[in-house]
Amino acid sequence: MKKIAAALLVSAAVLLTACSASDSSDKNKASDEIQKKLDGILSSDGELLTGELENKTIKFLSTWDINPDATGKSVPLELALFQQKYGGNIETKIVSWSERYEQLAYSINGGEGIDFFPANDFDAFPKGAIKDMFVPVDDYIDYSSPLWTDVKEANDCFMWDGKHYIICTDVTSDCIMIYNRTVMNEMGFEDPAKLYSEGKWTWDTLKDMLSKFCDENESR
Repeated sequence: MKKIAAALLVSAAVLLTACSASDSSDKNKASDEIQKKLDGILSSDGELLTGELENKTIKFLSTWDINPDATGKSVPLELALFQQKYGGNIETKIVSWSERYEQLAYSINGGEGIDFFPANDFDAFPKGAIKDMFVPVDDYIDYSSPLWTDVKEANDCFMWDGKHYIICTDVTSDCIMIYNRTVMNEMGFEDPAKLYSEGKWTWDTLKDMLSKFCDENESR
């Protein structure tokens, strides 16, 4: 089987957005709010957004489409930036969740080629990187550039064998952790909610709790 030469995608990235700049249909126009934000970015950081695309069409295989559609989904900021600054276009191949890897293999082996693939599960990363399914993006992205300063630490978390395999452009708090306060009290742990409010809830704290909680003899 051929190596699947597809980089991974965590969220919409500057280089990975959609819609042709030449498409003037209303559904592909940025809202006034998005356009205002985009104008601000181009004004303040425009000098960092350099280069030209050799291939302005990117093929993206996913279970969802970043492009606007009939549901009224608006053009995201990253898409508008890619469209107006680089004249890029994304062709999205929509597949079902259960068939995503099978369809990816078919596309590559059939010569269709896929440029990007979502990295929203552990089958993609780290498993995909470990199995040499994907190629690193370091030849295309310089994470030491000021353009990536705010998210370099996040991108460094997704490295394998010294290489970056995921393009992360933003970090948001849209996940929650459910825990049992009775168990916390029984284990003598401080309440995570209290630690969070005091700015003391860290990955090290969570790791320490998990290490003390896990016990094969107790089946936990």
